[in-house]
Amino acid sequence: MSATLLPTYRVPRGDGAPRPLPAAPGRPDLLSVPVNRMDRTGEPPSTSTVGDVLGDTYTDAYLVLQDGQLVTEWYGPLGAPDRTHALMSVSKSVVGCVAAVLIDRGLLDPDAEITSYVPELAGSGYAGALVRHVYDMRSGVRFGEEYANPDSDIRRLDEWVEWQPGRGQEAVEPRGLYRFLATLQAEAPHGERSCTVRPSPTCWAGCASARPACPWPS
Repeated sequence: MSATLLPTYRVPRGDGAPRPLPAAPGRPDLLSVPVNRMDRTGEPPSTSTVGDVLGDTYTDAYLVLQDGQLVTEWYGPLGAPDRTHALMSVSKSVVGCVAAVLIDRGLLDPDAEITSYVPELAGSGYAGALVRHVYDMRSGVRFGEEYANPDSDIRRLDEWVEWQPGRGQEAVEPRGLYRFLATLQAEAPHGERSCTVRPSPTCWAGCASARPACPWPS
């Protein structure tokens, strides 16, 4: 029996003590909240609950905070309070919050071009895009997420970050997420459309890390 392991990185929480999350008084039972579930086959919506949806959709963890207090905390079979979990698109929210703090402190200019922070992208589709375009998901960069197509951008991304083995001559090129960004090209003017481009949060992090005043790990 063999298993394929993906490279991971444990993100430290810092040197200070963790902030407590006190339970909200009179915590409501959000798992029992009724919801209408749409049927993609055209059948009428069915009545269900939040808890049923979480259980049926392979959710590993579910937590609700309000005003710094814990309202609901739930874990599926593969989740636990002390178990690490891949961030995936949660990275967008984390990096977006960091970018907002840096902008508020005057350390990141939302109206500057991406290439003023990451000049390595001058020959890519990100050329001419503003920081604002990237974190608003309004860049014109082309990024296809056809998962069944082995030549799609999402599959190329998997190879470049070593989630999947490389194929052919492309596999001998220097790899890494930042190098992958430089291979992407634009297909529309920046700022004219809203389109989720999965590698864009890496651009935000690159901008935040590019100046000595903004070390990304901080």
